[in-house]
Amino acid sequence: MTFEDVNFMNMPTPDAAAALEAGSIDVALLGGPAGYQAIQDGKHQITDGEGLIGAITCVATTQQFVDEHPDVIEQFNKAQVTIQEMMAEDPEKVKSIVMKELSLTEAAYDDMYAMYDFSTEITDDKIQGLQKTADFMFANDMISSNITVQDLFLQ
Repeated sequence: MTFEDVNFMNMPTPDAAAALEAGSIDVALLGGPAGYQAIQDGKHQITDGEGLIGAITCVATTQQFVDEHPDVIEQFNKAQVTIQEMMAEDPEKVKSIVMKELSLTEAAYDDMYAMYDFSTEITDDKIQGLQKTADFMFANDMISSNITVQDLFLQ
């Protein structure tokens, strides 16, 4: 099978998970809780992004938005600090909130928590991971221009 053999449909993760569960699609790209739950429900993991992409969540915006809404950027950054502090000071409370909001079992939470780095520090490893993702997306026509991630952090 080649990429040309696939009918690629861009859809939000919850929709993809529901379509896979309903049998209306054969394959879905799922991450986080949706991917974990699909495996728990007996779906077969064909592959993962190991070596292809860096599984990093990045919150990004344009310089224009930063310039026009410094109050929003400041509030967002304060919220990130508050969340980091709460995770350090009361991890059981955070666990309870996350389990409830994402409908996770304790085992699912514990398994997935170990997979993530919640630090907001921008490191060379994270930049390289984002670059792998951008390269993969460009190579597969998921984005129209080749992005040099390092340049984005220098602006």
